[in-house]
Amino acid sequence: MVTSETMLIDIHVHTSISRSLPFRHADMLAQVARARQQGLDACALTDHSDAADILAIHDALDATFPWRQHAYDADGVRLFPGVEVDVAEGVHLLAIGDREAIRRFIMRLAPGIDAAGYFAAQADLALFNVIAHPLRPGHELTRLPAALVPRFDALDLNAKDLWRAGPAHRDALLAVSARHGLPLLAGSDAHHPAQLGAVRAELARPITSLAELRRTIRDTPPQLHIHPELGTMVAAARAAKALRRLRGG
Repeated sequence: MVTSETMLIDIHVHTSISRSLPFRHADMLAQVARARQQGLDACALTDHSDAADILAIHDALDATFPWRQHAYDADGVRLFPGVEVDVAEGVHLLAIGDREAIRRFIMRLAPGIDAAGYFAAQADLALFNVIAHPLRPGHELTRLPAALVPRFDALDLNAKDLWRAGPAHRDALLAVSARHGLPLLAGSDAHHPAQLGAVRAELARPITSLAELRRTIRDTPPQLHIHPELGTMVAAARAAKALRRLRGG
């Protein structure tokens, strides 16, 4: 049972329904409202670095929510700014951090950047780094240079991959987590509110900063919660996303 002494977080949330469509402020508000409805205490907002309006998304966060203690405060839901980067090796990486650090990082990302360049671009920024959906076919963490894997802070138990591969995916990812010594967090990978909350990680104690998050998950592995309706939630979000693409926005 979740208590006030723990914290529920979703480490992989998109505020834009698709990187190829214009950002809509209403979509961001809908995602935050859904996070609150789902009982989440915190989310990392990790829109794609090549989204059409990536900096406009961060401008909207600044204009909408107050910045308090290393995160935006959305009426009690902590929103950590971040970005999802597709590196040349084919792996998707999540960088999360202070709002100014994330802006600087985004502006340093060159087209076709590789994993080494990804870390070089944040050398002075103290970001929290996650390997997104590390077992997804075509995007496996094994594509990364082995020497770089220990530089990550966590792996992402991803709702889309659970939907595709079934419960055995969690066991496979737990084995990868143990092999590499990287804690496992949960990411809904939601582009639409229907999917947000499909998975979440329960931290052993509340955190206010990413430095605290790093220490907490190293000390005590998070409990991972999978919504019993995960399949329905992901399917509904995919259908809604496809309809928006068909309509062009």
